[in-house]
Amino acid sequence: MSSPPPPSVLDAVRAALARGASPVDAKILDEFVAHLDPGYFAEEAPEDVAAHVRMAAELGPSRPARLSVTARAGGRYDVAVIAFDYFAEFSILCGLLTAHRLSIESGHVHTFARKIVDVFRVVPWGGRGAPEEAALERDLLEMLGLIADRRTDEARERLNRRLAESLGPPPGEGAIAPLEIAFDNQASAQWTVVDVQGRDTPGFLYALANALALREIYVHRVRIESVGREARDRFWIARRGGRKIEDARDQQALRLAVALIKQFTHLLPSAPDPALALRYFDQFLDRAMAGDPTPQGPGAPETPGLLGSPEGLRELARLLGSSAFLWEDFLRMQFEHLLPVL
Repeated sequence: MSSPPPPSVLDAVRAALARGASPVDAKILDEFVAHLDPGYFAEEAPEDVAAHVRMAAELGPSRPARLSVTARAGGRYDVAVIAFDYFAEFSILCGLLTAHRLSIESGHVHTFARKIVDVFRVVPWGGRGAPEEAALERDLLEMLGLIADRRTDEARERLNRRLAESLGPPPGEGAIAPLEIAFDNQASAQWTVVDVQGRDTPGFLYALANALALREIYVHRVRIESVGREARDRFWIARRGGRKIEDARDQQALRLAVALIKQFTHLLPSAPDPALALRYFDQFLDRAMAGDPTPQGPGAPETPGLLGSPEGLRELARLLGSSAFLWEDFLRMQFEHLLPVL
């Protein structure tokens, strides 16, 4: 149970709802108040909260998500998504925004009562026009339909192919700059709080969210912030089964995996088949990290040869994305013998 917003805020939200063309069940607002954390009401104006409540009222089996685009000052837009909660949904959302050539500048993400309220402040790439609300919602519903049918891998692969087209040629060194990842298990009783800082580049948040999803990490809440050219994001996470990430070895393994998958995602345009490359890279990483993920001594975690440099990751993207046969019938079967060479 969250702390309720001030009475004046609730009164303003109710007044905004009353101005709508059709009434909304009061239980939906009560659900927002009971379960959403105070940060949501601090971030959103009463009129926007009322709009989100109306969107939540429209959810149902045939329409598991609603999306709206609102123009803001300075050529920016708020993309709000109210939807039923699905695992890996946050990464799908970030990927769709990137595929539509939108940079995520800031935002906040919340889950409650098996629903999500996600608000992204976006900037179109290269002075493009306003985001296409209908196209974004259509694409989102298509992705969620696949996830609901337990075809998450297919949804991710379709998205990765679109992303490779949107991101264009492989990026320079800035996109694969190191990440700073810090874990905090004291700030929340239920969730591990993770702070991530790194160079902000196109697709940064998708690459990060995708890495967490591939590692079976559930994202409960996110605060997104960009300061200059640096992204500073905070995640409230847990394992898919609900456990916090408390063991130091588990944290180090997740830190390494997230950093590598994030970097590899930026190099997908190098691969003949980006979706194939990412799927097999995740399996490759499992095998590469099967030993001790926390090397002794200070400094950054060690990584096997190809994983330790941008050039190596780029070559691996080409290799793993070239054919299913290469991984399934050769590299995977001979992994233990090949890893020292790689």
